[in-house]
Amino acid sequence: MEAELCDVIVTAMVALRTLTPDAATVFAGHVRRVAARPRTPLGP
Repeated sequence: MEAELCDVIVTAMVALRTLTPDAATVFAGHVRRVAARPRTPLGP
């Protein structure tokens, strides 16, 4: 399962790189925004 998720990440980064030459910076910025989102407790 972990390997498949890693494959998805790699594939997405390759796709992002086709859209922007600075894919790593774009991705890092998005990760920061996601991390800043409010967290809610997990429901039942």
